Amino acid sequence: MCGQQTNKVIRIRVEGAVMEACEKCARLGTPVDPPRKEPAQYQVKIPSPVFNPPPKKVPIQKRPAKPVARQPDVEHVEINPDFASIIKSAREKMSWTQDDLASKMMEKKNVLSSMERGVLRPDVKTARKLEKILGVSLLETL
Repeated sequence: MCGQQTNKVIRIRVEGAVMEACEKCARLGTPVDPPRKEPAQYQVKIPSPVFNPPPKKVPIQKRPAKPVARQPDVEHVEINPDFASIIKSAREKMSWTQDDLASKMMEKKNVLSSMERGVLRPDVKTARKLEKILGVSLLETL
């Protein structure tokens, strides 16, 4: 640090920098351990070979199939032509906003609004959701 020529230098750390200094200047920093000349040696344990038999196969028991509720064929079902007013009146009867009903149906408010205006005709799946939530009848069998 001071620039004095000396035979004995000490490695110190000053504000994160490592440098070599004379004995007088060495007190201005913290001493740094000298680097190791021999690399550390690690021991690696090699596990002894052990025979592990494969796990036994357990037979899978099949469950009986659940009876599937038969729904009328989509081809033989038609949406009531007055669906828009039925949906709107049922929603208003329950004192729900369009946002409330849309969230219960898991649909967007825009979709419900279009259905109530008669611009968008609900598909059979959506009509069934509306029937279940509102307690109305929107599908007619042919």
